[in-house]
Amino acid sequence: MYEHVKNVAVSLLGLKNYKDVPPMMGAEDYFYSKIVPTAFYYRGVRIVDIIQLYE
Repeated sequence: MYEHVKNVAVSLLGLKNYKDVPPMMGAEDYFYSKIVPTAFYYRGVRIVDIIQLYE
């Protein structure tokens, strides 16, 4: 599952826009990943991108 999600992300966004990050506890407790194959991804912009809008 991981490889499939990574391949789709890279094909859509390009390798330079793909980054592996360590798992972290946010609003999700990862309970479901113990039962079914799971992939989490982030969407959004970086703080640097937001700052550039106002320069």
